[in-house]
Amino acid sequence: MGFLGKTIGAGIGFMIGGPIGALLGGMVGHGFDTEQGGPRRIENFSIYGGVNTNREFLFYVALTSLVAKLAEADGKVTADEIGTYKDFLTNNLRLSNEELNVITSLFNKARYSNATSEQYAQQVYMLNQHNPEILREILSLLFRISIADGTFSEEEERYISSIAQVFRINANEYNQLKALYVSDNDKYYKILGVSPDSNREEIKRSYRRLVTEYHPDKLVSKGLPEDFIQFANQRLIEINNAYEYVKKERGL
Repeated sequence: MGFLGKTIGAGIGFMIGGPIGALLGGMVGHGFDTEQGGPRRIENFSIYGGVNTNREFLFYVALTSLVAKLAEADGKVTADEIGTYKDFLTNNLRLSNEELNVITSLFNKARYSNATSEQYAQQVYMLNQHNPEILREILSLLFRISIADGTFSEEEERYISSIAQVFRINANEYNQLKALYVSDNDKYYKILGVSPDSNREEIKRSYRRLVTEYHPDKLVSKGLPEDFIQFANQRLIEINNAYEYVKKERGL
């Protein structure tokens, strides 16, 4: 069962304010069909202070709000960018058509909302500040979408950099994530969080730390949505590939 079926089936009431709460507020009274069939509604929806008890659904809402603002960063929304996000939702997160419709509605509301990207990012950070793995994966997806049209514009760079600052992601981590998608001469070193000047022990130590951080069991225990692990596993493959490249180049 996907996030919408879980949410409605559990009869969960949402209690969250801020710009994300405003997005969810637009869904009050809107009818959906659950995966089990038959029209149901999201009931007991209230926007006050508090915490959303369905963290998976809240994660998708937070992610969509930032993706929507990214699509506007360079003044245009391309079919490639939309397609990349839809592909991620369908193939990585395995959302149903019904759930895609919910996400599409949230995307459009966030895109045209008066809230700024920093306001969305600040709320996302507050909700996930004890789960930096989630924040890094959100940033990683923003990079992935930004290059979908074959370019990485200055506006997109400024946008993602500003989100990283709100997320308290340091420059080294930012460059490491960026290197996964935007090529430069030190790409493989940056993926490992080191530089060409790093010695053998520094490279090995950084590699071991990254492998531990991105182990699937650890990510699940940290609260990353289970369906999202597939995307994180791809990161681990890229880290291993980078290490093999550096080992060969440096003769480690």
